[in-house]
Amino acid sequence: PMPMPRHGDSVPLVTSPPPATGLPWRAMPGPVIANGTSFATGSASGGGTIQCRGCRFGTNITIKIGPPDEENESHASVASDGRSVWAGDGPSRTIYRLDPATGEIIERVRDVDASAIAIGYGSVWAAEPRRAAVARIDERTARLTERISVPGDPTKITAGAGGIWVPAPHPQSAVSRPRSAVWRIEPKTNKTVAMIPVPPTARRVAVGAGYVWVTSGTYHGEPGVPATGGSLSKIDPNTNRVIATVKLGFRPDGLVVNDGLVWVAVAPR
Repeated sequence: PMPMPRHGDSVPLVTSPPPATGLPWRAMPGPVIANGTSFATGSASGGGTIQCRGCRFGTNITIKIGPPDEENESHASVASDGRSVWAGDGPSRTIYRLDPATGEIIERVRDVDASAIAIGYGSVWAAEPRRAAVARIDERTARLTERISVPGDPTKITAGAGGIWVPAPHPQSAVSRPRSAVWRIEPKTNKTVAMIPVPPTARRVAVGAGYVWVTSGTYHGEPGVPATGGSLSKIDPNTNRVIATVKLGFRPDGLVVNDGLVWVAVAPR
């Protein structure tokens, strides 16, 4: 493991060149940009919303996509490939295709309980924790084409580096000894082809610089789970193995990979 950074340190984590393989486009965490317009998830009166900056000739608008859930929280997600924009809302069990210029809803895909979405390999991919599955939607026709079983509780997802990557708790782990894994889905076959153990509890996933990055961590107040601090795992997609781990010491939340650097937002203990 690499040395633990101090709170507030900026640490370059990519210290070796990426594998010499072409990488397809990957979904970035929100906010996302399409045609010069910014889309980000938000919450208005507890309902799922998408905030659009620059829509409709430079104005800022709020796009309502779902009702509040029982906890009165927003569970919206958004992804873009730079051309199209897709948003998901768990409580409404619907995925929406948005016009990147106006923010208007132009397509609806119903009965998809998405907690997170990603775009890649000609499809929109949605993590469905209540179904323990990943839904695949044809990006051109907006039709659900496949539902792939992913054991555990898949709550996040990303596309790139030759696969679809889904962090989820290990299905056989006991509450007293929590474990997590990242599942790899092969887009050509719609099958899970690898399960990669990572420290508990896997939270965010991103692809960048030729690798897959996963944040993990438990914290005080999480029911039935001992606090373990946070960590970042670096996965080689050529071997499906964790090749480096960074201890963060805090609870990780956001994760972005850009320009050869990995950025992790952490919360106080």
